Amino acid sequence: MNLGQFFEQEKQRVIDNCKACGLCVKKCPIVAHTGLAQIKPQEVQRSVLDFLMRGEDSPILRERLKSCMKCYRCVSKMCPEGLNPLRTLEICAKEMFEAGLVEYPPWDAKDPELVHRVLASIQITTEEYRRIMTPSPQARAETVFFAGCNVYYQPEKLLNAMDVMAQLDGGYAFVPGLDYCCGNCYLIRGRSVKAGEAFEELLAKLLAYQPKTLVLWCPTCFCLFETTFGEFTSYPFEIKSMAQYVSERLDRLQINQPLSCKVTVHDACKVALTGLDLVGSREVLRHLGVELVEMPRSAQKAACCGCSAIRHYPLVGYQMLEARIAEAAETGATIMATVCHYCNQMLASRQEGAPFTVENYINLLASGMGVEREDKFRKYKAWADAERILEDAAPFVSQSPFSHELIKSTVRTVFEG
Repeated sequence: MNLGQFFEQEKQRVIDNCKACGLCVKKCPIVAHTGLAQIKPQEVQRSVLDFLMRGEDSPILRERLKSCMKCYRCVSKMCPEGLNPLRTLEICAKEMFEAGLVEYPPWDAKDPELVHRVLASIQITTEEYRRIMTPSPQARAETVFFAGCNVYYQPEKLLNAMDVMAQLDGGYAFVPGLDYCCGNCYLIRGRSVKAGEAFEELLAKLLAYQPKTLVLWCPTCFCLFETTFGEFTSYPFEIKSMAQYVSERLDRLQINQPLSCKVTVHDACKVALTGLDLVGSREVLRHLGVELVEMPRSAQKAACCGCSAIRHYPLVGYQMLEARIAEAAETGATIMATVCHYCNQMLASRQEGAPFTVENYINLLASGMGVEREDKFRKYKAWADAERILEDAAPFVSQSPFSHELIKSTVRTVFEG
């Protein structure tokens, strides 16, 4: 079975079983802040069913699709009929795209001038850039580490993760993101055929190493492997998040610089809300010597940082970010540790004036091991000055494989836009 066949099967299951009770709409954390707030949840869900059953487009349906933050809150044990509301919306997005009812901006992970590649090239050396872009030679490996895509905005985190992996399993194989993709970036744009093809290509690459364990850096990749493709794919390896894999092998890591302070954890919402990984990052942080202090909304009660709402509902998204910053401040922590690189990117951009710093747990672990790399993306976001950024990055810009004009326009778009 492929993704297209699976979606057809799931579409029929929704048509046969959904009662349009509206519980998934009622429990969605973003709906109350959108144009759907004054519409009965049952009516909202009925618009979804009407489209799947009869192809009836409507403003309510479009608002529902636009509103989804992909936080995965609705995926596990919410629907009384055992359906997956997120998947239902993905199927709607697919059918609207294929019917020509909606257009999404073009996006291709393999685009040689993709912003991720350009940004990575001006933050690290040529040798480091080659390291994070090159797959390991094909040979049998007990463990394969897949990077995902978005972490390339913040390449020091990926380099730190690779250094940690090398300490845990010197023979691990590395598969880079971008040239290989789990398919999510196509799926969210309604391109399910392309998403399925990307996943199949990635899976074939992973299987070539004959691994016993697949380690995934990205929370979205982890969820997609487990809750979508895992529904119709049998994997001959176990799947672990990076945090899980590290937490089970802490005895192999030498901590040279223990971290003695209070830390609060901002969970990757989708991994926490699905229960896929609730303790990995916390075990790693305890190993560093920190005192963990939890926010009220943590673990299986995790709150989304709001980053996925910002595109369509910027005011709401930034309010969610500010609320999360305030909640962390109340714990008395001096560090807010993130699991997801994208959460880190957004929360760090709003930390000014907070009594703590935002740090990804893998950077904290690397520092404890004596490995120090600067989070340049965060620094550049704070500067928001293209000329200053280009001056600071000049040694790397001169070595970058991209033209100066492309680099300059990318820096302006990402850091000044």
